[in-house]
Amino acid sequence: MQAPIIDMKQTGERIRRLCRVNGYTVRQLQSFLGIGCPQSIYNWFHGKTLPSLDHLYALSFLLQVPMNWLVVAEPSAYKLYQKRRYERIPQMHRMDVYRRRRNTLEQS
Repeated sequence: MQAPIIDMKQTGERIRRLCRVNGYTVRQLQSFLGIGCPQSIYNWFHGKTLPSLDHLYALSFLLQVPMNWLVVAEPSAYKLYQKRRYERIPQMHRMDVYRRRRNTLEQS
């Protein structure tokens, strides 16, 4: 199984959009997060780097959204997850049919 890959550009755009909608400037974010240089925040916005886990948690608190909503996975990872999820359904269905037959035989 392949681990999902974070789409840094889309994640940065989502963070930037949420900050803009909530009326936060880069300077306000810098002050709230205790970051010495605003360039780090600009790098997040442009998808060059990602916020640390601590900063991601603080951003989710400030913007009132879950942490996992701030992070955007690459579409290929989501499609792979969906494909594997649906591949398991027929197998699960067969097991369910087997259990029903077994239960029917046991009750007879």
